[in-house]
Amino acid sequence: MKDKIEMVVKEVASVTRIKQIDLLSKDRHREYIDARRLAYSLLRKLFKMPYVYIANYFNKNHGSVMNAVGMHPHLLEYDKMYSKKFHLLYSKLSEKYEKELVTQINKE
Repeated sequence: MKDKIEMVVKEVASVTRIKQIDLLSKDRHREYIDARRLAYSLLRKLFKMPYVYIANYFNKNHGSVMNAVGMHPHLLEYDKMYSKKFHLLYSKLSEKYEKELVTQINKE
C-alpha cells in the first residue's frame, strides 16, 4: 500500500508543483490543502484505499481525510483548475497502475 501512496504523492507533487515534503506537512494554505485533497481522492478512487491508511501516511485523523474527500465532488464541479488537475492526475496514474498490474500478472 505504501508504494501506491508514494506513487500518488509523487505525481500530485509534480502536477501541482509542490514539494513532496510540503504535501505531507501540516501547512493550511489553500494550494497545499487542495494538493492533499487530490491525493486522498485519487487513492480512494484508484485503489479503494481505506481512510485510515491514507490518514496514517499523511499523519492526519481519518475524519480529516473523510472530510477532504467529501469536498472533492464540489470542487470538481465548481473549481475548473482543481478539476483539470484531478483529471490529468487520474489519467496518468490509472495508466501507470494498469501497466504495473500487467507486469505483475506477466510475472506470475
